[in-house]
Amino acid sequence: MRELVVAVWQTGAASVISLGLGLVATKIFAVVLGPAGIGFISLVRQTYQSAVVFATLNGQTALAQGIASREGETREQYITTAFWILLATGGVVALAFLALPSQISAVVMGRVVGSAVGVMRWLAFAVVGGVVSTYLAGVFNGHRDIPRLALLQTAGAVVSTLLAYPVALLVKAGDTAALALYVTLPLVVACAIAMGFASVRMWLPRLKPVFRVSAAKEFLGLSGALLLSGFLAAAIPLVVRSLAVRRFGLHGVGIFDVAWNISMNYLLFALASFSTYYVPSLSRLRVSHDQHVLVQRVLRLSMVLTVPVIVAATVLKPAVVDVLYAPGFLPSLDIMRWMFIGDYFKVTSWVFSFTMLAYADVRTLLWTEVVWGGLSIGGAAFALLRLKSLEAVGANFALVYGTYLVFTLAYVIRRRYFVLDRSTARTWLMGFLLILAAGLQTWSDRSTRPVTMAYVFAAIGFSWIALTTAERRSTLDHVGRVFRRQPMPASERRAVG
Repeated sequence: MRELVVAVWQTGAASVISLGLGLVATKIFAVVLGPAGIGFISLVRQTYQSAVVFATLNGQTALAQGIASREGETREQYITTAFWILLATGGVVALAFLALPSQISAVVMGRVVGSAVGVMRWLAFAVVGGVVSTYLAGVFNGHRDIPRLALLQTAGAVVSTLLAYPVALLVKAGDTAALALYVTLPLVVACAIAMGFASVRMWLPRLKPVFRVSAAKEFLGLSGALLLSGFLAAAIPLVVRSLAVRRFGLHGVGIFDVAWNISMNYLLFALASFSTYYVPSLSRLRVSHDQHVLVQRVLRLSMVLTVPVIVAATVLKPAVVDVLYAPGFLPSLDIMRWMFIGDYFKVTSWVFSFTMLAYADVRTLLWTEVVWGGLSIGGAAFALLRLKSLEAVGANFALVYGTYLVFTLAYVIRRRYFVLDRSTARTWLMGFLLILAAGLQTWSDRSTRPVTMAYVFAAIGFSWIALTTAERRSTLDHVGRVFRRQPMPASERRAVG
């Protein structure tokens, strides 16, 4: 458990720092540009993210897994082959943005918008930067250099925050193409630092025509399935925004964006850490018992970490929206109250679904992403076009992840012979009831009531109870050493290292 916690801490701390800096940037944009401006920025950002997923074949996990499971010359061949593949696919997507900006703008905005055309054209350079950044992140993750991977993430967030105010002023003055610079420059800085680190460790690919068909097949086999899942993950919010702008305008997109971003980002520290540590570690294990033990640990840690965070977000959501954005964004709470319930389903289901990646179960991963991606898009379209309700999009989110959790649990039980013990199931149910109670108590609140903070303290108590006796003792000992400023014993340092 300690190694998992250390990995969570390293990547989670970087995610928290990056998230905090991102919130500062978002606050600046919200104050300067308002809901309509946030809506326009979200459409541009989501278009870029969808393009990068497609340009990289969503291959970061496939690259990391391939590096982690290989040694010597075969590893070098795999890294170099993946480089040439991503160079080709990234170049095609970047050229599409250069050649077809009007068509892309029409698809995203529902019509050709002059201010959007210029941004789409300049996003070609951001796509190239995104491909390089994704490749380097996969290399660092595959070599398990988690601290420097976290450093790169933080460096990009710092640059983005510094650019936020001048870019917001340029956009307000009508120079919307500045958004492309806002996306591109942080990538350039992070890639420059990463290449410096990687060159010292000789992790960069050989720039010569080394291409192994076997390595390409393995990379494309896994990344092909991940491409669909990653593209759906990026395309679903883009499609929802595109439908929302047609029905509610940029103002409605801005309201939806607040709910979506808060729901996606406040748990980022846990999800990013699990994908960074969990999948490569699980793929290395060959004994079924060891695999099941790791899944149980991650599942329990996910509950310990996320239940207090979800409950706190539920109780404090009016204050969060007011502080991070502005009072004009409070209608997003109607969407958010459903999404927070769905987030608990999402985190749990991802603990189970990540086993498909670790065991390279491409077929199951492929069709499940198609089915649940279709449910997400179809339900959101029904909510917006037939029900004419942004809140119903949030309800659809909770429904989709609730059914996905049922499926993924059945998958690990029937296909991986995973046994969910009663204690873990009981703990999960207690966490769900706590989240549900907090949500119902604050369902229609437009301001934070001090009395509801009792749910936050109850959630913290839940996490403490969910720990084993040994883990509680270890936690107290570690806290005591911190306050007494005593170094960690050598035996524990070796266990962590």
